[in-house]
Amino acid sequence: MLLSVGLYLRLRILEALVFSKILEERKIEERPVFEVVRKQWREVILTCLLCAAERGPSYIFNTYVLAYGVAVLAMPQGSLITVVQVAAIVAIATPLIFGRLSDRIGRKRVYMIGATATFVWAMPYYGLLDTRLVPVMILATIGAFTARDMMYGPQAAFIAESFSGRLRYSGASLGYHLPAPLFGGTAPLVAAALYKAYHSTIPVSLAIMGTAVVSFVAAAILKERSSQDLAVEYDESERQPATVMSF
Repeated sequence: MLLSVGLYLRLRILEALVFSKILEERKIEERPVFEVVRKQWREVILTCLLCAAERGPSYIFNTYVLAYGVAVLAMPQGSLITVVQVAAIVAIATPLIFGRLSDRIGRKRVYMIGATATFVWAMPYYGLLDTRLVPVMILATIGAFTARDMMYGPQAAFIAESFSGRLRYSGASLGYHLPAPLFGGTAPLVAAALYKAYHSTIPVSLAIMGTAVVSFVAAAILKERSSQDLAVEYDESERQPATVMSF
């Protein structure tokens, strides 16, 4: 069903003006993946690292929490699922809010605030979970999801805008999807291993804080391009002075 909806939307929506212009000017790359790795390898690495604090902690907040709640806190799984579901309902709106905010004040600024919020919330999160009080646990999870969504909201635009038009599809695909196996899928396993080794959530919180530092640094290094003309190839536009917003 979802595949049919996606296919319908893809066939009905016109190509963006940037890509239409690329077609008209015959600037299509024959080997875009090879070219983006060769010409914009720095952006591929940075956008991959950019996702560390969004992807890894997210899997801990909505997946590992179920195992932790049952095995360590001895809570019913149903209560834990309720905690995550309520927070997920709130999270329907938060990416939209922070994505819109990034249109106004810049991707980099919102993203760095999100990474900072994730760093700050990593320790209190487990302290609130350990109360075993469902309303307090919901508050902990909403806080965690909100910090994540400060990054997730502007993330798609931030990553896409990091790559020149003719390489944007391939570059954004690499930058967005590589972090899934690197930071996402492994996160619950790492969290479980850390807790088993140290019998404490502090190492897990420190791991979350580590990903926040990685994302903060990557965001700080990436250029802010939300106010830049995306129809102009970067290797052409950067021959002239460009306005870059800073945090």
